[in-house]
This record gives sequence, structure tokens and C-alpha cells, in this order.
Amino acid sequence: MKQIKLTIIALVTLFTTSLFAQQTKESPKKTNEPKHEIGIDFLDIIAYKKLEISYNYLLNDSESLGARVSIFPDNSEFWDLEGYQENYSVGFNYRHYFSKKYAQGFYAETLIKFSNGKSFGILDNYYSYNYNDYKKYSAFEAGFGIGYKYASKRNFFIDVSLSINRTLWSSIPTEKSNFYLPSIKPNFGFTLGKRF
Repeated sequence: MKQIKLTIIALVTLFTTSLFAQQTKESPKKTNEPKHEIGIDFLDIIAYKKLEISYNYLLNDSESLGARVSIFPDNSEFWDLEGYQENYSVGFNYRHYFSKKYAQGFYAETLIKFSNGKSFGILDNYYSYNYNDYKKYSAFEAGFGIGYKYASKRNFFIDVSLSINRTLWSSIPTEKSNFYLPSIKPNFGFTLGKRF
């Protein structure tokens, strides 16, 4: 009986030490990889005169957490197209990268966003808007997106993305209201930035 116990203890010890040895023999990961990213969405600047600044914290090779702040001054050209104006927003996202390279390549993301702005009165059954009549609104959105990020050896990066947000709550209804606010919002992005 003692011999069986000693054999079991020896096997368990051998098994655990071999597992530990495999973990320590794995190639060490680079410790000098950058952990922070700051970027500006130039597509929003060119198309809408909207400033969007993003920050990402790189958790590891394939994951990151981020935040986005947008400032959108009143723009009558955008009103004519959309019927509402998102003046300020703050968003947070989680990304998972599918490439073997460090936090780049194709990715998928989930996101949430808090925003406020102006919603304009509806005229002629949704075909035109009354820009003299508007309500200020606040909204909470959630969504998902996909994209591709390329980072250079000098840690500059290009990020091209497409996301879709759904309004989960707003201070004015998204349907059956005299003011327009979309329930689903697509967003295209072209961000240039730096890792450090």
C-alpha cells in the first residue's frame, strides 16, 4: 500500500514539474511593446468637420480597451442630410484582434456610447425638417464593429473601421415623435495615430 502511495505521489510530482517546466521554457514575450495608442479620425474631420479623438490601452497581443471623445460643432450641411446633430459623445470599446501580430490586423469590437445633441422637428412626413424647432437630447447606445489596423515599426498606425450602434435609450423617442433621432447609426472611421 505504501508503495502505491509513493508511486502516485511521484507521478503527480513529475506531472506538475513537467507542466511548470513547459511554462517556463516558452519563449519570453517582449516587454518593451507599447501599451498606449492615441489617434484622430480624419474621415470625420474631412467629411463633417467633427473632431474625434481615441485612446486605446493594449492589454496583450490580441485585446484592447479604448475610449473615444467626439466634439461636433453645429453643421447645417449635416442637418440637411440627417435631421439631427450629435454635438458631444463619449464612447468605450473592447477589441479582439485576430492576427498573430501585436494588437493589429483584423479585429472585432463591442462598444457603448453616451451622446447629446439636437433633434429637429419633422415636416412633411419625414421628408424635411424644421431647423427653427429643435429639442436637445441625451442618448445611450450600444453596438459592434469590425476593422483593420496596421502598425508600422515606428509605432504609427492606420485604423479603418465600420461600426453600427443602436439607440437603447434617449430623452426623446426614436419613433412616433415630432422630432427625428435614428434608432440605428452606422459609422465609418479612418484613424491615424501613434503608439507609445
